[in-house]
Amino acid sequence: MERDLARGRVDAWEIDLAAGQYLYATFDQRGIDVVLHVFGPPGRRPLVEVDRPSEAEGKERVHLVAEAAGRYRIEVNCPDCSRPGQYLARVEALRPATAADRRRAAAERSFYEARGWEGKPPPFRQAVAKFEKALRIFEELGARGRQAEALYRLGKLHQDAHHYGEALDLFQRSAALYGALHDHLFIARAYNRIGAIHAETGELARALPAYRRALAEWRWHPLASGHAETLENLARLREFQGQATEALRLLREAVDVCARRGKPAEEATALTQVAWVYRMAGAWEPALAALERALDLTRGAPAAQRLAPLNEMGQVALDADEPRRALPYLEKALELEAGAGEPEIHATTLADLGIAYRRLGEFERALVADRQSLELFRASGNRRYEANAWVNLGSAYLRLRQPQRAAECFANALRLARATSYRTTEATALLGAAVAARDRQNLGQALTDGEAALERVEALREEASRTDLQRSYLALNVDHYGFLIGVLMQLHSMRPAGGFEVRAFERSEQSRARGLLEDLVTRRAALTRPRAVDQALVAERQRLARQIAAKDRELRAPPGADAQRGRNTAVQVELESLLERSRELADRIRRADPPPAIAGGALPRSIGELAQGLLEQQTVLLEYHLGAPKSYLWAVTADSIASFELPGSDQLDPLLHSTYEQLSRSQPQAGPQAAASPAARLSHILLGQVAERLGERRLLIVADGALQYIPFAALPDPRNAAEPLMVHHEIAYAPSLAVLAELRAIPGGRPPRPGAVAILADPVFGTEDERIRHFQVSPSALDPLLAGLPRLPYSRAEADAIAALAGRQGVLEALGFDASPELVTSGRLRQYRILHFATHGTLRGDRPDLSALALSQVDRAGHPRKGLLYASEIKDQELPADLVVLSGCKTALGKEMGGEGVVGLPQSFLSAGARRVLVSLWDVGDRSTAELMERFYRALLKEKLPPAAALRAAQQAMWRQAPWRAAYHWGGFVLQGDWR
Repeated sequence: MERDLARGRVDAWEIDLAAGQYLYATFDQRGIDVVLHVFGPPGRRPLVEVDRPSEAEGKERVHLVAEAAGRYRIEVNCPDCSRPGQYLARVEALRPATAADRRRAAAERSFYEARGWEGKPPPFRQAVAKFEKALRIFEELGARGRQAEALYRLGKLHQDAHHYGEALDLFQRSAALYGALHDHLFIARAYNRIGAIHAETGELARALPAYRRALAEWRWHPLASGHAETLENLARLREFQGQATEALRLLREAVDVCARRGKPAEEATALTQVAWVYRMAGAWEPALAALERALDLTRGAPAAQRLAPLNEMGQVALDADEPRRALPYLEKALELEAGAGEPEIHATTLADLGIAYRRLGEFERALVADRQSLELFRASGNRRYEANAWVNLGSAYLRLRQPQRAAECFANALRLARATSYRTTEATALLGAAVAARDRQNLGQALTDGEAALERVEALREEASRTDLQRSYLALNVDHYGFLIGVLMQLHSMRPAGGFEVRAFERSEQSRARGLLEDLVTRRAALTRPRAVDQALVAERQRLARQIAAKDRELRAPPGADAQRGRNTAVQVELESLLERSRELADRIRRADPPPAIAGGALPRSIGELAQGLLEQQTVLLEYHLGAPKSYLWAVTADSIASFELPGSDQLDPLLHSTYEQLSRSQPQAGPQAAASPAARLSHILLGQVAERLGERRLLIVADGALQYIPFAALPDPRNAAEPLMVHHEIAYAPSLAVLAELRAIPGGRPPRPGAVAILADPVFGTEDERIRHFQVSPSALDPLLAGLPRLPYSRAEADAIAALAGRQGVLEALGFDASPELVTSGRLRQYRILHFATHGTLRGDRPDLSALALSQVDRAGHPRKGLLYASEIKDQELPADLVVLSGCKTALGKEMGGEGVVGLPQSFLSAGARRVLVSLWDVGDRSTAELMERFYRALLKEKLPPAAALRAAQQAMWRQAPWRAAYHWGGFVLQGDWR
């Protein structure tokens, strides 16, 4: 008989049986997964619960021999149905029981009693005994399918008890039987378990083929329960191996499988894993986007389904160094865990709370949480999690100034991490051991452990494959470099002739602008060996760029009702998905014809050779490293290196902030007020120890941290606070000495460029601009970000003055409507030696790839068009200019990333082939900028001065005139790249 069934409904089938009578009934599932509860007399006594893991297909079978005469009842329900379905009930046999019938019924009853009733299994030993009894009978009866399932269930019991050797043997026997039966579903499930055991015991080389075999079998049942789990398991394995790109690909497939299955809780689990991979790479924004979606999917779900995304939210906040933001998520998770019976999840939350307390300075509370977490993980037998718990406990002891106890904890973590091939934790444990050794004054051991930790970090970075993940991973782990620099400088103070200051400087260089350096190496290689790029991939990335621009603009729609705000959340998720696809395509294009590798951040030549080849006698490199408790300065010339200690970043950062505020104001300071100003105090700290070495030489600044926002040209001269530093010094900036070497290496391969200057100025932003009023353009058709920008009327005069100085020959002036993104992406600008953009910049600290130049969003016919030129688009262009000038506000700013510096528009132009960029650090005035640019280009084009010297001449001229004397008018512009 066929019956309909929906969630929440129970069908009851009753039958009167005589004592010793045998009933064999089947319930054929047709689109729903049913569960059977069998009751017998007297008084509906529970007998067994029947539920094979076949989901919404196949048959559930009841084999029953009546022990006593009476009425027997079979209840059918569907507790996990997402939609109604049908099943077909049939009595297959009803007869006096034979000996074989009794054996089969006894085996089935023992099997299901071992599984338990309504999710409550018997104790471990009792369950094992019942499964083994069922297994023996199934073997005697030749029921190979049931024999295989009994083996599989026994394997699960032993795996959950961490008896991995027994579990592995059972799963392998089960897989062999399922293979003989061609049962692809259970072959996949068995090999998934085999892979998980190998991964848990650190045998990653054996786990990989097991997972691959499982995936091959899942092709027969792509939407069955367990497919997504295998994808997630393999993704975790790839992440542990440092292959984040492959992990993300697998997890996106898992998300898709769960969505197609209509299982929001499973989809949320996969998305939480996606967030974990992003978090491990230090990519906070996409991690948060995935978690927001996961929490949305589990809204209203049981507490257990919300625990993982809440915990991961807390972990993202912790890794982003926002412990106060993490606490509400973690405390809510701890509350939901009460009575949930999930000790590993509870231990994870406690571990994260320990980290939060430690960051907040509550060290005793951290110690309590870390100890509780460790005990739970040790009891669970999960050695990888236990390794992390030892790291956390060691960190707590470090904060409590107990380095010996901390060292013991890190040693335990290191042992477990190596035993389970958990390389990320191995690197963390090595760094912890190095810190403990340093705090015990064992600097030799600290150096050895610190260098070993950095070696692991660099290896994992290289294996991340995708450049964006490599950069965010290094940003997350850049403290390894900072620690080594500190240890080497300590050793230098003890043994000045030991060469430690040079080694520290080398480590400082290796930690800087790594992504930019690799971009430049790739571009130089392309000049000598044209790359074979699949044009279909390029076209697809361009299509994605258009979609990204559309979604980015959609996010800026005027806020409206709650429905619109909810839509914005969905748009953010869609935007992040498009950005991710674009990054993957960029990586595929790159891997199709890989550039030369830069192993482990190795410098192209020794520091001495770099300095001799790049620094003329009249140039001094000042490279700064900001850290705690000390910062450092290296003064480098063509034939010498000297180092100096500076205050730590905790002391410098407030002074850097107040100096920036002072210099970016419009009022000049003089006399005693100037000498006591934040800028003067900062100048004394940064330059006082080297002032006598500088003479009037050119200064090449390699800055760090918040120091990247300070214009050295505007700092008071430490020898005479009444004069800014640029009076006696030409000043330029470089991301690193190695980057400068690459910028110098490229020009020899540059093609000749007939054009002198291309100028884009005075774009048309919005409906308030009188130039489009007669077109009657609808405000809703325009990007509100651009439409809200004020016109820059002086930029047209600025453009005309530059064109006149260039002599009009070989000059492209794209003004008003013609100052468009399409002009930049058309390839026309590669013919010009100087590119000048007189327009606003828009900064995106959350997504630096979406920082942009604001260009015209209306064409000459009054048609709206895309007006933002994104940093990611600029980077993809071929713009081999000698000089790029961005004369708008704050065009030097962006997202600060450890290991990269400030990521924004300047880096994009350098990656695109520019040799140097002139950019601004603050909101510059329209009129004063036009004045500065006219003077700069006069010195550059008429007096033939090099760019850095031309900038200095323009700044000096304005400083000497009363209306422009304040650094606000001229000090915000800095030259990055090659000064020559």
